[in-house]
Amino acid sequence: MICPYRGSTDIISTGDIERIFKSTDIEPDEEYNFSLHQLRRDVQRCLGTGIYQGKGDTSIWPGILTILAGIDLLTTYYDPIASPPLGANNNEKYKGFCNQNMNLLIPQMQDAFYQFRCGMLHDFSLISTTLNKRSPTTWFFKLEYKTEMGDYISYDSQTNYYTVYVFPLYKAFETAVSSVKNKLLDSFNNSQKITEITNAIHNTGIIYHSGDTSACAIFVPQQP
Repeated sequence: MICPYRGSTDIISTGDIERIFKSTDIEPDEEYNFSLHQLRRDVQRCLGTGIYQGKGDTSIWPGILTILAGIDLLTTYYDPIASPPLGANNNEKYKGFCNQNMNLLIPQMQDAFYQFRCGMLHDFSLISTTLNKRSPTTWFFKLEYKTEMGDYISYDSQTNYYTVYVFPLYKAFETAVSSVKNKLLDSFNNSQKITEITNAIHNTGIIYHSGDTSACAIFVPQQP
């Protein structure tokens, strides 16, 4: 399905970028929305923050899963314009993205955070094992809900546990949202980059709602 209210041009516009990254304070459209906007509002709902602060119970683990999926989505948007390039495989791309947009500079922490992502998204688990058959490594994690500021991941060498701090991670994710938006807008003086950005965002589609059903639609950029 092609979203009917959009035109048929091949190139994304700065208006489309603004729409993708619009504030979570703005209510979703009645029918069509980019998934990043809905994802960010769902994170706030799960963590009881932002527009949902003080409204109902929290659901920390689903909130973390949604943030991790959001980082995957931002990586897809960012990959065409990354400098230096993020890498050839998902592992390298994810770690490169966190280095460039989430201030995760230490390789050990990059490796650990990627393993945290794999354990949570693949197994809903705070344990992750690398797939190297010759020397598999098991990673152990904790989630900490109270801390508001500081790094979003740390390591305790005495217990061999990495701790992920929920609210600093949420703040780092929102910082990455702003970072990617600004870098995408800055790339609009490069026609090759615009084409690559268009292809990346086209592949993620948009969400449309009909009654009790949500589905995807092909994203077609607006007429200029």
